[in-house]
Amino acid sequence: MLLHYIWIGFRNDMAAVLYNTVVNVRNMESDMGRGESGLSEEYKLGDVIKLKKTHPCGANAWEILRVGMDFRLKCTGCGHMVMLPRKEVDKNFRGFLKKTSEES
Repeated sequence: MLLHYIWIGFRNDMAAVLYNTVVNVRNMESDMGRGESGLSEEYKLGDVIKLKKTHPCGANAWEILRVGMDFRLKCTGCGHMVMLPRKEVDKNFRGFLKKTSEES
């Protein structure tokens, strides 16, 4: 019986160690993806960006209509609008074709 309690205590301690390790790794990944490292781009409404793949109409320029966890993009060739998650836009981003000036 005592051995059973010791084993459960050891198992719970190991689970806590593993959980803390996973949390620390996730925090490091989130810090690397944004902020001071500069890996995430600063997108603004009205910017025109180039993505990895071209649209079926032949254009590869997209105007940003909404910025957040999801992006609303408008094809500059045919006007078709799509919603994409931020992760996908960051992954397929190839550069700015036109940046809006920051006048406030």
